[in-house]
Amino acid sequence: MALAETLGRVEADIERGDLGKARDRLLGLLRTYPANLYVRDRLGEVYWRLQYPELAGRYWYLFEPVTPEMERACAAFERKFAADARPMLAEISYRGGIDAIAGSFAERRLRELAAAAGADLRCLEPRTRRRRTEREAVIGGAAFLIIATCMLVFSLVGIVVTLQWLFHAFD
Repeated sequence: MALAETLGRVEADIERGDLGKARDRLLGLLRTYPANLYVRDRLGEVYWRLQYPELAGRYWYLFEPVTPEMERACAAFERKFAADARPMLAEISYRGGIDAIAGSFAERRLRELAAAAGADLRCLEPRTRRRRTEREAVIGGAAFLIIATCMLVFSLVGIVVTLQWLFHAFD
């Protein structure tokens, strides 16, 4: 499903008052589009409406507070971690890459948090699945062939033994 289409469904969910469904859709979008700040903003708004100010602050923390709600939510988020940068950075869990938000308030905020936490900016890069090495692929293929061969041999042995038993049973 495309980003625009899913965001349209999120808006419809919010209008119907189905904030749980809107939250779930936004969390899915955030996994697919980790650098999309609009998705984070909407997620903050949904959590605020669900009356979870710390969670709203988690997603609004990368924005310059422009409303009293955003200020209160970000303050609640900071209080939750006693303004300790390391767990705050981990909880924000931004994985869109610093280059994707270059020049924004979010970039400045993340750089400040990373510096205060003593963290490398690589922690903000997207997580990718580790690809299997050629050696692992060869080992996996060999293991499959060995297991398949054993299953075939045991099946044939089972058939032969069963047939021998049947022939001797009716002698």
